[in-house]
Amino acid sequence: MKKINIVPLRSLLSVNGEQLDQEQNVYLSTLASNLNIEFIQNEETPINIFLIETGGTEEVFLKCFENYKPPYYLLTTDKRNSLPAALEIGAFLGNQQLPYSIIHGHVAQVTSTLNKIIIDYQQSQASYFRLGVIGKPSDWLIASNLDRDYAKNKYQVLFVDISFEEFNDELTKKCYEKANMSEEIAKMAANSPYLEGALHIYSAIKQLVYRHDLQGFTIRCFDLLKTYKNTACLALALLNEEGIVAGCEGDLPILLSMHLVKKSLNLPAFQANPSSINLEQKSIVFAHCTIPANMCLKKEFMTHFESGLGIGIRGTMQTGPCTIFRLSANLQSAYIEEGEIIENTTRDDLCRTQIIVRMNEGLEKLLLKPLGNHQLIIYGHHKDALTKYLKALDSTLRIV
Repeated sequence: MKKINIVPLRSLLSVNGEQLDQEQNVYLSTLASNLNIEFIQNEETPINIFLIETGGTEEVFLKCFENYKPPYYLLTTDKRNSLPAALEIGAFLGNQQLPYSIIHGHVAQVTSTLNKIIIDYQQSQASYFRLGVIGKPSDWLIASNLDRDYAKNKYQVLFVDISFEEFNDELTKKCYEKANMSEEIAKMAANSPYLEGALHIYSAIKQLVYRHDLQGFTIRCFDLLKTYKNTACLALALLNEEGIVAGCEGDLPILLSMHLVKKSLNLPAFQANPSSINLEQKSIVFAHCTIPANMCLKKEFMTHFESGLGIGIRGTMQTGPCTIFRLSANLQSAYIEEGEIIENTTRDDLCRTQIIVRMNEGLEKLLLKPLGNHQLIIYGHHKDALTKYLKALDSTLRIV
């Protein structure tokens, strides 16, 4: 953990603001140096500390504490009735049965206490994988409300909610982070008016990945069209190539499925829509506007299909064996079947990356017992390996 959010609380009656600011800076700088961390403000972090600078801050605390997740850490000083205010706040939290801790003492004691809090948090999270949810699932994903507690217990996954406001704040910085295929991107999208914005989106998401210590994420990407007239398609392609599991439309079951593929097989996965099914020919067309860059034999940058905006990716995939996989939203069932990618197509009425997959078994289940819209396409035949892996984690899982 490199950053901790500090929430300073001081009485509205305080008249010595400059002196308080100076004392706060000296105190926090000393603690930050001792702990080898950075204190920040106005950005929620896994650990948030309320610095009780003065007495009379109880009401100030009441107005803001619900913006932060418990436990509540109350850092005090030995001046200006800081400790009495913390005791009153602590009593309030205790009455509400909310976890809290009052941190009081000289600098060495406070450093020791904070260090233990940080270590305890890190150890509690060490066995869990953190997957970010930037915004909410898209409105049309009405069958994708995942059981988070079940995911935590069975798959050791924590879902971290990240507001679209936090993403927007990062995006407005308009920063660049060099991507693995920067030179290739520059050549392929040299004439695209959307390239700069698409790379800003990539960099903003990557900063959130760093900040929240994420192994993967999904984003409510269609909201970008309304505000920025751009898409996250390029960002997802690049981040997946970099080993960060990246899904779109806020689809949580698919994000978890992608994570499990990465964890068990160390392979990327193409999140796609089933666009048409031909039961007579035992074939299915999959399409989407983004694909992990390292799953493409070659790439072409176009616009996003539905909107005509941003950068959509038409990737040419390797023909040959593949596996189709997804979990249900309630995590009670999984669809796992094998097939063959037989053709890449370039229809104008579908999302940009398009493949035809022939399946000898299980195709009709997508129509008769669908677990949801999106499916994952993985290179190679892995039904047995995936089934064994998932069953080892959850023996009650039903393979449909």
